[in-house]
Amino acid sequence: MKKSLLYILALLVLGLAPMTAQTAIPSTFFGMHLHNTSHWPSVPFKAMRMASGDSWATINTSENVYNWNGLDNWVNTAQSKGVDVMFPMNRTPQWASSNPTLNCLDGPGQCAPPKSMTYWDEFVRALATRYAGRIKYYELWNEPSNWQYWNGSFSQMVTMAQHANSIIKSIDPGAVILSPSPTYYGPSNPPSNWMNGFLSAGGGAYVDVIAFHGYDPNSPVAEDILKTVTGMQTVMATYGQSSKPLWDTEAGWGLDNALSSSDSQAAFLARMYLLHWSSGVSRYYWYAWDNSSWGTLWNSNITAAGIAYGEVEKWLVGATMTQKCSASSDATYTCTLSRANGYQALAIWNTAGSKSYTAASQYSQYRTLAGGTVSVPSNGVITIGIKPILLESTSAPSGSTLTVSASSPTNNSSVSGSVNVVASATSSSTINGMQVYSDNTAVYNTAASSISTSLNLGTGTHIVVIQASDATGAVAKVSRTVTVSGCVLSTTNRTVTICSPADGASVSSPVRLVAKTTDSYTISAMRIYLDNTSVYRVVANQIDTQIAMTPGTHHVTVQAWDKSGGKSFKSSINITVQ
Repeated sequence: MKKSLLYILALLVLGLAPMTAQTAIPSTFFGMHLHNTSHWPSVPFKAMRMASGDSWATINTSENVYNWNGLDNWVNTAQSKGVDVMFPMNRTPQWASSNPTLNCLDGPGQCAPPKSMTYWDEFVRALATRYAGRIKYYELWNEPSNWQYWNGSFSQMVTMAQHANSIIKSIDPGAVILSPSPTYYGPSNPPSNWMNGFLSAGGGAYVDVIAFHGYDPNSPVAEDILKTVTGMQTVMATYGQSSKPLWDTEAGWGLDNALSSSDSQAAFLARMYLLHWSSGVSRYYWYAWDNSSWGTLWNSNITAAGIAYGEVEKWLVGATMTQKCSASSDATYTCTLSRANGYQALAIWNTAGSKSYTAASQYSQYRTLAGGTVSVPSNGVITIGIKPILLESTSAPSGSTLTVSASSPTNNSSVSGSVNVVASATSSSTINGMQVYSDNTAVYNTAASSISTSLNLGTGTHIVVIQASDATGAVAKVSRTVTVSGCVLSTTNRTVTICSPADGASVSSPVRLVAKTTDSYTISAMRIYLDNTSVYRVVANQIDTQIAMTPGTHHVTVQAWDKSGGKSFKSSINITVQ
């Protein structure tokens, strides 16, 4: 019992305590996959699982050689939009594969375990070091229940989970580790079957969240997700994992031709989101926004299902599901929602088709998946069908008490290098997120109710606005005037200049470190040493990266080597991490 309580407390610290139907629905419940940053969704969502093709295999092209360009673009874009990032750590590079000629769906050898755990450890360490504080969620593998995605054993996967957990959390203690995400692989092999093997091999000890994919093995029927979730929860209970959140990290209707009309697609999506929350799944990532043939929500124009995604998000975020979704004998499903000040709502649909329904007297209107609002007639009789509608009472959602406070930067302050922004928002409603604007341009977004980050705003005087919004639509902000001085490089040959943070600065983790060199020769490499331990290396003449650091005072050294016989030179600072 004591161990269980301590674990739940740890989940609360990470913001991962399992959600219940009685919990206000957070904006992060709505997750999304997309394939191109230029197709960024027009509907609100706060969680993204990478689906761009960036993977261990595509990034780590040979031992200790990494191409971060694609992932950098995705992470930077997501961060600017206030969307958190999940990265699936799958697809073994062929050069590192224990079976490099194995026929795998993603490429030869990519579904086999690595031939040496050293290769896995090196990649995980490089990944966590580069994206500490920017990628929060790490999923251990994609769909391992399909042998063409994973051809290894449960014990091998557990070993990889153990190593990843240890490495990532030593670098970024706030990171969250998800289990591999099994899916249906044949009607008799639901995701719970594979998860049973992983947990029985001890995998639960190394993950914070249990993940699965909620695809239907037959024709897509939204209500089938209830059986899938029950199977997952049964396995979790068997191995003492019920205190952990359960996330569906990929699902949809599959191929677009699996559902015959835009109405059936919109209906499926809405019912899936309602039923996921009702059954205890606290995140659900739709697949996919801009895939042209699979779960398509946008294909040059938003689809009916894409519009439905945005409408259901409005229905649910900030509301509490006071009664779980349940079905009557005539195939009518209802889910009861509430907000403050007496607001009541009822999501309702009928899986068999059109049917008359008499709404209770407290409901005066209903909302449709197309965004319309319709008055309920005086006799209360309306028509329901396969597409959910949201019956609403006359009581409106409560007003907001939203406020924003910022401890850094102070007004009319002058800084050298990056600007440290520390702020938080409070509200009687659910906070949708916070943004930072510099001179009327968005420079930072987060789905959280607090900000602790360093921003490079460029030299000069800037008007910095820190803003928050909540589920009622309220917006609050504070403004600061900040003057930034530039990074003045030394004119002395073979010199490292640490531009940011300043010596003696107080900062928050992860710490953005910017350093440049002055040298008449070509620089062969640069390293960062944290308290005399190497934590970062780059083949370049300058550094601009983020390093996770524990609270306290640290000694930071940046050292460079040039090609004039391997000569080195360095510079050091002392900083305090809050």
